[in-house]
Amino acid sequence: MIRLRGLLARHWAPCYRVALSATRDSAGVEDAAQEAFAALTKAVREDQPVWGLGGGKPG
Repeated sequence: MIRLRGLLARHWAPCYRVALSATRDSAGVEDAAQEAFAALTKAVREDQPVWGLGGGKPG
């Protein structure tokens, strides 16, 4: 849990900026950033590779 807090503290602002630039929606940007971190933590828990925000393998 402490590692997750450190990850959030370090990467929340950049993740938020990327989500804002992708959504251009100030109301939905926090949801998008939270979804990205939720997907990341799920992948880590399940020991799965993380390919990106879109969820697909790179091209």
